[in-house]
Amino acid sequence: GGGGGGGGGKGGGKNGNAQNGTAQNGGAAARKGQKAPHKDAAMWIWMLELDEASCEAVRALWQSYRDHMPTVSNFTKGFHVTLLYLGGGSNEEIAGRHPNLGGSDAVATLKDELANCEGKELQVEVQSIVWDPRICALELSSLGQLCANRHPHVTVATRSGVPPRVSNELLARWEATEDLARGLGPWLAQIGLAKYSEALLEWCQAMGAATPDEIAENATDAAAAIENGSIEERSRIEEVLRNAAPGELSGQTLEQPLRLTGHVRGRRRGE
Repeated sequence: GGGGGGGGGKGGGKNGNAQNGTAQNGGAAARKGQKAPHKDAAMWIWMLELDEASCEAVRALWQSYRDHMPTVSNFTKGFHVTLLYLGGGSNEEIAGRHPNLGGSDAVATLKDELANCEGKELQVEVQSIVWDPRICALELSSLGQLCANRHPHVTVATRSGVPPRVSNELLARWEATEDLARGLGPWLAQIGLAKYSEALLEWCQAMGAATPDEIAENATDAAAAIENGSIEERSRIEEVLRNAAPGELSGQTLEQPLRLTGHVRGRRRGE
């Protein structure tokens, strides 16, 4: 959700089976008195479903790093790249979740582009693998303007109870760690503090804080500096910042980018 990656479908080579499975599931739902998804139901999500060979390559890559992330054990069995999560939201709401898109008109354009690309085969490249104690994700390139997320990705595995959308927060933290001036705003947007970007950057520059982890370590001082009005709001900011860098952040840029292949698919609500 929220544009996060997660377990996906089977990919183009399995399309016939996937369609049969959908029909069978619809029939089963009807027999149980449940309402099967309607062909006119609202589009819920656009994704790039990786083919089986690409899924196997992702599994192999994760296996080579899994000893470094013992708490991230909920391995995703299938993989996809979320291109646009609609979730029933209006274009304005979706634009609010993705300020990098540039407004509701851009959301409408992206919807049209994805609809025109449905079923199309695309290739993406894995640039790096990133993880913390909650989640592991692969950061991608090569998607151009077809992905609403600032950091296109595949969620590989999570700690139990952690939703795949946390990959967006993970990769925003990774960017801000590499370049705070560039990445602070997007990271704060992921943790619900976007309106404090300018004030917090000024505090970081004055205090010499250079990473999200250093901000989290000094959450009390940071919150007091950027919110000097409401005590309640200051307490909320302090709590969010203190919990925003949970455990050690790790990552590795691949020496050779890993190429993955998938097909653009739209899924309607209930599918």
